[in-house]
Amino acid sequence: MTINDLKYAQRERVIFLDRCLTWRGAANRRDLIDRFRISSAQAAIDFRTYLQLAPVPPDYDPVRKAYIARANHQSLMTP
Repeated sequence: MTINDLKYAQRERVIFLDRCLTWRGAANRRDLIDRFRISSAQAAIDFRTYLQLAPVPPDYDPVRKAYIARANHQSLMTP
């Protein structure tokens, strides 16, 4: 599966997650819920999709309840 295989709405949410991890270094379900007004269940599905697509998947921090980009993070949008 590639990012281009996703439907438009999910692709936009996955790109948003990628940008959060690239620029802020962290992302969580609340980011998706607030930005796109989706359910927690849909946010979980989008994170699972992102984790499958990510060249270097982020680590989950249970204290922060967020995914944290690794030092060698690679964006999905990098050619």
